[in-house]
Amino acid sequence: MNLATWGNGSQSVARPTNLVAGDLFQFWTCHGPPFARCCGILRKDALDPMVAPGSNFFLPVVPNLFLTVNQTHSANSLPTFTFSTTGSSSTGLSPLGHALFLAEPGVRYWRHFVSAGALGGAANYYVDVESASGFSGIIPGSGASVQLNATIFFGDKPLGALFAARPIPEETHTAHTLFLDRMLPVRLEAFFFSSSFTW
Repeated sequence: MNLATWGNGSQSVARPTNLVAGDLFQFWTCHGPPFARCCGILRKDALDPMVAPGSNFFLPVVPNLFLTVNQTHSANSLPTFTFSTTGSSSTGLSPLGHALFLAEPGVRYWRHFVSAGALGGAANYYVDVESASGFSGIIPGSGASVQLNATIFFGDKPLGALFAARPIPEETHTAHTLFLDRMLPVRLEAFFFSSSFTW
């Protein structure tokens, strides 16, 4: 439930009654153009003193980190993705991984999460799920317009703790944050990349 939306400055946030431990307040802030946004996401347990009635706090400033993702593909295979970044996340946050989203709008959609551990020191990533039984239909048709969204995440909780938590029903940022939208108090930074290309 969205309780408040604002731009610069401060604003009071409505506080529902009958909150219990495990309920969350989520705050987020973004800057930059839609194809290269830099976003901070802060989730706090409803009983945390930081969000007690009458309390005040400021969202941390999100640094500039720019994610670039290039792709190469053949007519019958999903792309190989190449990641590069300039800039850095906030001090104290650890890399969690990349989320990938490919869409042939209205026809087919493909999502994948690559943990920092799975990627290791490599800059390239390829998953050949199209060769698995029943998955051939995820390949766009020749000449199709395809949307690519990618996100790199940093956080103050281990990835395993996030994945173990219950999912939040809606994405905080559509087509970018599905994998880490979880019912867990956490501080995240997410840096977006978007582009389109012809298959």
